[in-house]
Amino acid sequence: METKIARVQRRSKGFGFVDFAEKAGAEKAVATLNKREIDERAITVEHAKPQVPREEKDASKAPKAASNGAGGEEGGKRTRKPSNRRNRAPAAAATRGEGGEDVKEKPKRLPNSVFVANIPFSMKNEALAELFQSIGLEVLSASVASQRGFSRGYGFVQLANAEQQEKALARNGFSVDGRDLVVQKSRVEEESA
Repeated sequence: METKIARVQRRSKGFGFVDFAEKAGAEKAVATLNKREIDERAITVEHAKPQVPREEKDASKAPKAASNGAGGEEGGKRTRKPSNRRNRAPAAAATRGEGGEDVKEKPKRLPNSVFVANIPFSMKNEALAELFQSIGLEVLSASVASQRGFSRGYGFVQLANAEQQEKALARNGFSVDGRDLVVQKSRVEEESA
Protein backbone atom coordinates (compact mmCIF):
# COMPACT_ATOMS: atom_id res chain seq x y z
CA MET A 1 0.00 0.00 0.00
CA GLU A 2 1.28 3.48 -0.88
CA THR A 3 -0.18 6.86 0.12
CA LYS A 4 0.18 10.32 -1.38
CA ILE A 5 -1.29 13.54 0.10
CA ALA A 6 -1.92 16.37 -2.38
CA ARG A 7 -0.10 19.51 -1.22
CA VAL A 8 0.53 23.10 -2.22
CA GLN A 9 4.01 23.85 -0.91
CA ARG A 10 3.78 22.21 2.54
CA ARG A 11 0.03 22.69 3.11
CA SER A 12 -2.41 19.86 2.45
CA LYS A 13 -5.06 20.43 -0.23
CA GLY A 14 -7.43 18.28 1.83
CA PHE A 15 -7.30 15.12 -0.26
CA GLY A 16 -4.95 12.30 -1.08
CA PHE A 17 -4.56 8.96 -2.80
CA VAL A 18 -3.97 5.44 -1.51
CA ASP A 19 -2.68 2.73 -3.86
CA PHE A 20 -3.67 -0.78 -2.74
CA ALA A 21 -1.81 -3.91 -3.78
CA GLU A 22 -5.11 -5.71 -4.41
CA LYS A 23 -8.48 -4.53 -5.69
CA ALA A 24 -10.24 -6.20 -2.73
CA GLY A 25 -8.44 -3.87 -0.30
CA ALA A 26 -9.61 -0.81 -2.23
CA GLU A 27 -13.20 -2.10 -2.33
CA LYS A 28 -13.16 -2.71 1.43
CA ALA A 29 -11.77 0.79 2.11
CA VAL A 30 -14.53 2.42 0.03
CA ALA A 31 -17.24 0.32 1.68
CA THR A 32 -16.11 0.93 5.27
CA LEU A 33 -14.64 4.45 5.23
CA ASN A 34 -16.82 6.48 2.84
CA LYS A 35 -18.86 9.16 4.72
CA ARG A 36 -17.11 8.29 8.01
CA GLU A 37 -16.40 11.22 10.37
CA ILE A 38 -12.82 12.09 11.28
CA ASP A 39 -12.18 15.18 13.43
CA GLU A 40 -15.81 16.29 13.03
CA ARG A 41 -15.66 16.08 9.20
CA ALA A 42 -17.28 13.49 6.99
CA ILE A 43 -14.68 12.12 4.57
CA THR A 44 -15.31 10.87 1.05
CA VAL A 45 -13.59 7.67 -0.02
CA GLU A 46 -14.07 6.59 -3.62
CA HIS A 47 -12.19 5.01 -6.50
CA ALA A 48 -9.89 7.47 -8.26
CA LYS A 49 -10.94 8.51 -11.73
CA PRO A 50 -8.31 8.69 -14.47
CA GLN A 51 -6.98 12.18 -15.09
CA VAL A 52 -8.17 13.69 -18.37
CA PRO A 53 -5.71 16.05 -20.13
CA ARG A 54 -6.84 19.71 -20.16
CA GLU A 55 -7.21 19.84 -23.98
CA GLU A 56 -9.71 16.96 -23.90
CA LYS A 57 -11.69 18.60 -21.09
CA ASP A 58 -11.98 21.86 -23.03
CA ALA A 59 -12.91 20.06 -26.24
CA SER A 60 -15.63 18.02 -24.51
CA LYS A 61 -17.23 21.16 -23.03
CA ALA A 62 -17.22 23.29 -26.20
CA PRO A 63 -19.69 21.20 -28.28
CA LYS A 64 -22.28 21.20 -25.46
CA ALA A 65 -22.31 25.00 -25.27
CA ALA A 66 -22.49 25.32 -29.08
CA SER A 67 -25.30 22.78 -29.47
CA ASN A 68 -27.81 24.44 -27.18
CA GLY A 69 -27.00 28.01 -28.19
CA ALA A 70 -26.93 29.18 -24.58
CA GLY A 71 -24.07 30.03 -22.30
CA GLY A 72 -23.31 33.56 -23.38
CA GLU A 73 -22.42 32.94 -27.01
CA GLU A 74 -22.48 35.76 -29.54
CA GLY A 75 -21.70 35.09 -33.17
CA GLY A 76 -20.18 31.68 -32.44
CA LYS A 77 -17.75 33.07 -29.84
CA ARG A 78 -17.93 32.04 -26.23
CA THR A 79 -18.01 34.86 -23.71
CA ARG A 80 -17.38 34.63 -20.01
CA LYS A 81 -19.69 35.80 -17.30
CA PRO A 82 -18.06 38.45 -15.16
CA SER A 83 -16.60 37.07 -11.97
CA ASN A 84 -18.28 37.98 -8.70
CA ARG A 85 -14.84 38.47 -7.18
CA ARG A 86 -14.24 41.58 -9.30
CA ASN A 87 -17.59 43.04 -8.30
CA ARG A 88 -17.03 42.76 -4.57
CA ALA A 89 -16.38 45.83 -2.44
CA PRO A 90 -12.76 46.24 -1.36
CA ALA A 91 -11.88 44.94 2.10
CA ALA A 92 -10.68 48.30 3.35
CA ALA A 93 -12.72 51.34 2.37
CA ALA A 94 -10.95 54.06 0.39
CA THR A 95 -11.35 57.69 1.40
CA ARG A 96 -10.04 60.94 -0.07
CA GLY A 97 -6.91 62.42 1.47
CA GLU A 98 -5.99 66.11 1.59
CA GLY A 99 -4.67 66.14 -1.98
CA GLY A 100 -7.71 64.23 -3.33
CA GLU A 101 -5.83 60.90 -3.53
CA ASP A 102 -7.39 57.63 -2.37
CA VAL A 103 -6.23 56.60 1.10
CA LYS A 104 -7.03 53.11 2.40
CA GLU A 105 -8.19 52.86 5.99
CA LYS A 106 -6.24 50.51 8.23
CA PRO A 107 -8.11 47.57 9.78
CA LYS A 108 -9.61 48.24 13.20
CA ARG A 109 -7.12 47.76 15.99
CA LEU A 110 -8.02 45.10 18.51
CA PRO A 111 -5.79 45.91 21.47
CA ASN A 112 -4.59 42.99 23.57
CA SER A 113 -6.01 40.40 21.17
CA VAL A 114 -4.75 36.92 20.34
CA PHE A 115 -5.15 34.72 17.28
CA VAL A 116 -6.30 31.18 18.12
CA ALA A 117 -5.88 28.43 15.51
CA ASN A 118 -6.79 24.74 15.30
CA ILE A 119 -10.01 25.18 17.29
CA PRO A 120 -12.66 22.47 16.94
CA PHE A 121 -15.00 23.14 14.01
CA SER A 122 -18.01 22.86 16.32
CA MET A 123 -16.81 25.73 18.54
CA LYS A 124 -18.87 28.96 18.45
CA ASN A 125 -18.01 32.49 19.68
CA GLU A 126 -19.50 31.92 23.14
CA ALA A 127 -17.59 28.66 23.65
CA LEU A 128 -14.31 30.31 22.62
CA ALA A 129 -14.89 33.11 25.14
CA GLU A 130 -15.82 30.58 27.86
CA LEU A 131 -12.65 28.58 27.13
CA PHE A 132 -10.40 31.56 27.91
CA GLN A 133 -12.57 32.65 30.85
CA SER A 134 -12.24 29.14 32.33
CA ILE A 135 -8.47 29.63 32.65
CA GLY A 136 -8.98 32.88 34.57
CA LEU A 137 -8.74 35.46 31.80
CA GLU A 138 -11.01 38.50 31.36
CA VAL A 139 -12.38 38.25 27.81
CA LEU A 140 -13.81 41.37 26.18
CA SER A 141 -14.82 39.65 22.93
CA ALA A 142 -14.29 36.40 21.05
CA SER A 143 -14.96 35.70 17.40
CA VAL A 144 -14.67 32.41 15.48
CA ALA A 145 -13.97 32.94 11.78
CA SER A 146 -16.66 31.40 9.60
CA GLN A 147 -17.58 31.21 5.96
CA ARG A 148 -21.15 30.52 4.86
CA GLY A 149 -22.01 29.48 8.42
CA PHE A 150 -19.17 26.96 8.79
CA SER A 151 -16.20 27.45 11.13
CA ARG A 152 -12.83 27.95 9.47
CA GLY A 153 -10.99 26.53 12.51
CA TYR A 154 -9.55 29.76 13.89
CA GLY A 155 -10.64 32.89 15.72
CA PHE A 156 -9.66 35.96 17.73
CA VAL A 157 -10.00 36.73 21.43
CA GLN A 158 -9.71 40.27 22.78
CA LEU A 159 -8.52 40.42 26.38
CA ALA A 160 -8.78 43.14 29.04
CA ASN A 161 -5.11 44.18 29.12
CA ALA A 162 -1.56 43.31 28.04
CA GLU A 163 -1.00 41.17 31.15
CA GLN A 164 -4.04 39.04 30.27
CA GLN A 165 -2.74 38.76 26.70
CA GLU A 166 0.64 37.47 27.94
CA LYS A 167 -1.13 34.86 30.10
CA ALA A 168 -3.12 33.71 27.05
CA LEU A 169 0.06 33.50 24.93
CA ALA A 170 1.64 31.32 27.62
CA ARG A 171 -1.17 28.78 27.07
CA ASN A 172 -0.07 28.09 23.45
CA GLY A 173 -0.37 24.38 22.69
CA PHE A 174 -3.02 23.46 25.27
CA SER A 175 -5.41 20.74 24.19
CA VAL A 176 -9.17 21.09 23.59
CA ASP A 177 -11.18 18.09 22.33
CA GLY A 178 -7.94 16.37 21.32
CA ARG A 179 -6.70 19.38 19.31
CA ASP A 180 -3.60 21.38 20.31
CA LEU A 181 -4.52 25.04 20.03
CA VAL A 182 -2.13 27.61 18.58
CA VAL A 183 -2.27 30.93 20.45
CA GLN A 184 -0.36 33.86 18.93
CA LYS A 185 -0.40 37.63 19.13
CA SER A 186 -2.93 39.03 16.66
CA ARG A 187 -1.21 40.36 13.52
CA VAL A 188 -3.78 43.15 13.09
CA GLU A 189 -2.63 44.53 16.44
CA GLU A 190 1.07 44.19 15.54
CA GLU A 191 0.65 45.99 12.19
CA SER A 192 -1.28 48.92 13.62
CA ALA A 193 0.72 49.31 16.85
